[in-house]
Amino acid sequence: MNKQILLGKISQSLLDEAGKEAYDYSVNIFTIIQKDNHVNTSSLGSGTLVFINGKHAILTAFHVVDSRQFKESIKIGLNIRNDRHHYSLFSSQLQVIPIAKSISKSKGPDLALIYLPDDNIGILKANRSFWNISKFKNILEKHPLDYKCGIFILFGTPREQI
Repeated sequence: MNKQILLGKISQSLLDEAGKEAYDYSVNIFTIIQKDNHVNTSSLGSGTLVFINGKHAILTAFHVVDSRQFKESIKIGLNIRNDRHHYSLFSSQLQVIPIAKSISKSKGPDLALIYLPDDNIGILKANRSFWNISKFKNILEKHPLDYKCGIFILFGTPREQI
């Protein structure tokens, strides 16, 4: 049974709750470039914090990790609070796993996984949550989704155009 709900008919409290849920598992991904005593940042996109196969990771778009800025960056930053506080990692600490590369800018899938190092993960976990994908997989095996219903979740932060 397909049931459509118009966005205008959804209560503000439900929208606020959905936004908080998305915020808890989401991060903006940006480059950190330090020259002299000045730090410059450039937004690359966004990702969802996940726990998969016993490891902490970021599920993001393949074009984020395939960008020149990501590949050439010495440090990658993640926002972890509403203020300017961020969590940074040396790019050499990250393991990138391409999942699917889109055939064009408007056609997906476009996914990659960035495995995070275990050291200092507590700082990130104290401010954000990791979605356990393994648990979701077990639920889907028992209760498959009807993919004819349409898009389930669409979330992201566009990168800056340079």
